[in-house]
Amino acid sequence: MMLTTGADAYLHARVSIMMRRLLTPNQVRQMLDRPLSEQTAMLEAAHLAPLELGVAPHSGSSLEQRILSTTLQELLILVRPLSGPERQFLLRWANRIELSNLKAILRGKLNARSVADIREDLVDMEPFTTLPLESLLRTEDFSELLRQLEATPYADIARRARSVFEERRDLFALDAAVDRHFWVGLLVLAQQVEARQGASFHELIASIVDRINLVWLLRYRFVYGLPPAQAFYLLIPSSYHLNTAWLAELVKLESLPAVLDAVPDRLRSRLEGASLPFEVTQRLEQATYDAAYHALRHSPSALCRAFAYLVAREFDLRKVRAVYRAQALQLDPAITAFALGLAEPASGQQAA
Repeated sequence: MMLTTGADAYLHARVSIMMRRLLTPNQVRQMLDRPLSEQTAMLEAAHLAPLELGVAPHSGSSLEQRILSTTLQELLILVRPLSGPERQFLLRWANRIELSNLKAILRGKLNARSVADIREDLVDMEPFTTLPLESLLRTEDFSELLRQLEATPYADIARRARSVFEERRDLFALDAAVDRHFWVGLLVLAQQVEARQGASFHELIASIVDRINLVWLLRYRFVYGLPPAQAFYLLIPSSYHLNTAWLAELVKLESLPAVLDAVPDRLRSRLEGASLPFEVTQRLEQATYDAAYHALRHSPSALCRAFAYLVAREFDLRKVRAVYRAQALQLDPAITAFALGLAEPASGQQAA
């Protein structure tokens, strides 16, 4: 269902207001260079104040939850006027965050962790929670957990997890299968709305899927040492620039430089000179941010602009989190700036 004129206008107006919250590279550099006590004004401009500055940032901390809550509240505003596949697509995008809760419970049950320990790893997804967390936490074993999941919106993922679990009790294989199955489902929804959203939406989705597939391919082949067939099976089927046929050829190659030399031209120009998986990830994330920013500025589609804002905002909030962690750990600002793609490392320095 297409947006009505009124809903379309509402969404365009909301995005235009909210995009003022996005941070410039210079603002991020200023955050790195200033003590936490002097950053209130910048955080207010980004609608992130007040943060609890004295709390060491770690999973489950007030900083993590504040950033997550900010993301979800903004999504709630943007999804309000949507209906049909467009609404389903943005809600599925939110499910990426809840997926971390699902995987924490799956891993916890497989490792026989206590309910209290698993609960510490969970994030508050309100108002987008779809998992019956307490019921899942109370399950007696992994098989019962999967049975309960089959009565939730994650039923298809639960069935795939059961298949992987029955084949081999391998946490890596389970995590990878859950991730892949989620992205396959998200792409089904993306393709349902893509024809109505224009070229900017297509390019933004393409940048996300190409990035994930290439990063996964490099990780599976050259970090985890998986054979080509197994690594290829874990990638997302794609019709974008780095399509499935291209991935099938890349996965056979025996080194990172060989893979980067064989990617499509539009990716090769981005990756020229990269020698580490970290650098590849960093450059492809910047490509996604650029695609989102272009869509924000130029797309006539309200949904595309809303999605682009959410993508760009997520990158910004991750940078804020990285800055706070770096300052709490008293890391060299130059190294952190390089890790965030803001500067070249000084002589003799390497990104952590």
